[in-house]
Amino acid sequence: ELEKLDSVSCAHIGYRLSQFSLYIQRILNKEKTKTRILENKINEIIAPKITQYGGNWTMQRVAAIQDNDATKTLNKQLSISQARSDRLEFISSGIQKLADQLKNLYYNKQKHE
Repeated sequence: ELEKLDSVSCAHIGYRLSQFSLYIQRILNKEKTKTRILENKINEIIAPKITQYGGNWTMQRVAAIQDNDATKTLNKQLSISQARSDRLEFISSGIQKLADQLKNLYYNKQKHE
């Protein structure tokens, strides 16, 4: 179906897809910022107590988080934010790949018109 489009239509659709990809990227950047803020808040809360737990650093961190209601809540929010970031990153890159394909199709059509 894309082959039926003329070069101007390919360029226009590719441009719109690139704009949409940038919009998704901005949302992703905000979500990643939220993730960093949540991680920092958790670390601030658990930092004074983390050494009282045994095991490696990961085990100490998990134990410290589970020992505090506020950090448990923040950790749930963090998990949601990380999952949202992963989905947005996948969507943004997929849209950009499609935009790039349309740009290539545009150039190929320009050569043959």
